[in-house]
Amino acid sequence: MWDEGLNSIKASGGFSENYSFLNTLFEECTIRFNNKQNIFIILFIFFGRCFKKFIHNLKGFDGNIKSKALNKNETKNEILKTKKYLESIDNLIGLKYKQKLE
Repeated sequence: MWDEGLNSIKASGGFSENYSFLNTLFEECTIRFNNKQNIFIILFIFFGRCFKKFIHNLKGFDGNIKSKALNKNETKNEILKTKKYLESIDNLIGLKYKQKLE
């Protein structure tokens, strides 16, 4: 009953895969400029984020490394735990329904 929805942890795609870091940053800075925010603050934010991105790329940092890692045992264990939990809820609901009928 619960097998159909539990095979995928996270669907691929999404906003961050289709829109680059610089496009997002440029859009944000444009919005800030149009809202009459101080140009020095905008430049500070722009260069600060670029510097931060550069440092993370140097370190090989990946913010989603946990979700992209293919640890099949860990994933299978989490799916089994979820299935057992959902089955226990299903059984509990079934018991309450049977008690109402009696």
